[in-house]
Amino acid sequence: MSNPYNLYKYTPNDGYERGYFEPIEIPHDDVTDYYFTIPEKFHQKPGNMAYELYGDARLYWIFSYYNQEQIEDPIFGVRKGLTIRVPDKQRLLNFF
Repeated sequence: MSNPYNLYKYTPNDGYERGYFEPIEIPHDDVTDYYFTIPEKFHQKPGNMAYELYGDARLYWIFSYYNQEQIEDPIFGVRKGLTIRVPDKQRLLNFF
């Protein structure tokens, strides 16, 4: 089963090799985005955090993608006490 929330959704793929990366453009929105301070239970567990916030662990990459200035590594960069910007679930899912 393919992942509908794949980071490479817009990147060309002929089934054998992938083309140049085409990023998903998810702009910040001051109305629907909110700030979230990562608690101990999600320290280096972005999949668990994505499951709780969005209902699907496969969206784990969104936290580092949306907060590139704060999180360099999508797993180890998700640290307790870090406050990040998080897109609203309904708005985020409109991009997929």
